[in-house]
Amino acid sequence: MRNITKTPRIKMSKATKFVTQSLFDVVGKIERSNATVSELRVPIFSPLEKISHNSKIALNFLKNKGTRTVATSWGESSMRGRVLLCQVHRDLLDCIYLNATNYEQTDHGSMKIFFSRRRVLISYFGNTTGSNNQAWLATKLEEIRDTTISFKNKDGDSFDFNIIKHLDYKADKKMYCIELDERYVKFYAKDLSVNYQKLLPSILTIKNSIIKTIVRFLLTHHRIKINLEKTLFTIGYPFEDLSDVNKRSLLRELKKESEYLKERFLINYDEFNRTFEYVQHDQISFISSITNLSKTISSNLEVEDLIGKTITRQWFEKGIKTCAKIESIQFHPHQENYTLKLYFPDSQNILELDSPFNSLFEIEKIID
Repeated sequence: MRNITKTPRIKMSKATKFVTQSLFDVVGKIERSNATVSELRVPIFSPLEKISHNSKIALNFLKNKGTRTVATSWGESSMRGRVLLCQVHRDLLDCIYLNATNYEQTDHGSMKIFFSRRRVLISYFGNTTGSNNQAWLATKLEEIRDTTISFKNKDGDSFDFNIIKHLDYKADKKMYCIELDERYVKFYAKDLSVNYQKLLPSILTIKNSIIKTIVRFLLTHHRIKINLEKTLFTIGYPFEDLSDVNKRSLLRELKKESEYLKERFLINYDEFNRTFEYVQHDQISFISSITNLSKTISSNLEVEDLIGKTITRQWFEKGIKTCAKIESIQFHPHQENYTLKLYFPDSQNILELDSPFNSLFEIEKIID
């Protein structure tokens, strides 16, 4: 006789949005997202608006001969270049992705992105005032091109790349073009990526570069509660590295911007406890790793195709891998979602998951 038990709720937010591209559609993945989750959680772009020569980050960068290293629980990144990559560089890349007119993947794997410099500058400045400052834009893109990044994720995989490989002007298209390095494209394809394009105008409005970096970091999560000190350490600017003046200034700015953060991003800042709490915004979506998909998901997937399939995960018992087979799938028409019953051969128990899946495709993605 097999026992039927109810499990504690496994949190899977209904708001979580995953867009699954075809197995090799890296063009669509880059076109529909802003950055990889890893490069925002282990920030390649420093939490500065521009180079501040008296900041601890800038002094360490010069001391280490043009190298900045950030290490967190999500991985480690090391940036080597002529100048520090700052939030202005991240902003400009986001504006390019937002205004791109065409994406082309080359035979050797790099990615060409075509855009109007004027439109990118209008997006960045929020008006036409700086739209003719094309030489400044070119300089900032050259600074990105000339920076080499070494990245190691928490699984030990390492990548070495430049984000931008070439800068070109295509006279036949009357468009400017950046060419993403093929090694960066490969890194992008392998990682989970995040799309915050609909929130980009609100991000660009934030004047404080530390707060802007914090927002980008928090938006890579489905749900997170984290204190200010740990957040600052994660984005590469430990609280103790801030001068007393900058500490007081940051705390004032956070207090001042707390309503804006809540209204625009659903980020709650507790001034008393100095903590951030965020639950995924409905205008944020994620795109899964392309190379980790075991197969292209079929558009005519049926419940019967999934019954008896094996799931091996650590979420059943923390730290212990457990195998289970899908015993049954129940569709709930009013909620328009699915719940699972899993059979564990070792214990001969049936476990009923309370947390729903929004589609059969979500269920298929967790199958071995």
